Amino acid sequence: MCMNQTQLQFKQIADQLVDMTKNNSFANHFVETPERISKYWLEIMQYAIIRNQCENDIEAMERLLNIKSFDDEIDELSNANSSKLLLTGPIKVYSVCAHHYAPILGNVFVGYRPKHKILGLSKLSRIAKLYARQPIVQELYTEGLYKLLQEYTESDHIVVITYMRHLCMESRGVNDTNSVTLYYYHSLSQQEFDSVMSTIHLEKP
Repeated sequence: MCMNQTQLQFKQIADQLVDMTKNNSFANHFVETPERISKYWLEIMQYAIIRNQCENDIEAMERLLNIKSFDDEIDELSNANSSKLLLTGPIKVYSVCAHHYAPILGNVFVGYRPKHKILGLSKLSRIAKLYARQPIVQELYTEGLYKLLQEYTESDHIVVITYMRHLCMESRGVNDTNSVTLYYYHSLSQQEFDSVMSTIHLEKP
């Protein structure tokens, strides 16, 4: 098969890793492992690879996704006292942590108050999933996703909630298999945010 330059570099690294760690008593099972690892890294690092070629997250995201929004003056349909929020989730995301490159499994909720633009529902999920395809710090992922949604929706009221398992904590070090990390970033009123938190169900990813 023909490999691109990035996958070839990944495979060279994986070759060394496998040579150092394989069990020679069943060495036949490791024959194609470096290639499989390179494919996995290529997939889980999809956003990181493109982001390193771009000036900012918007440019990177638009190289990977065709993001279409619909112009609608939603406020004209509501009275001054109305309250509305579009919320979707849990969106299942997979990533790796920036500190150990250990897997992260997460559930993400995103929401916004439509104003001038409406974003297709599938795009909310796609953006959240794709943005996770890089080494992340949960707090920075959450705030970065918020900024992307702000750019695409032009809304002043946005919420991003992330609920994640960090395998760097579960499988090494403290070996804490019970903890799940919650982080949120929003521009809602406290009453609106409390309503969101009472609505969603935070299941362990």
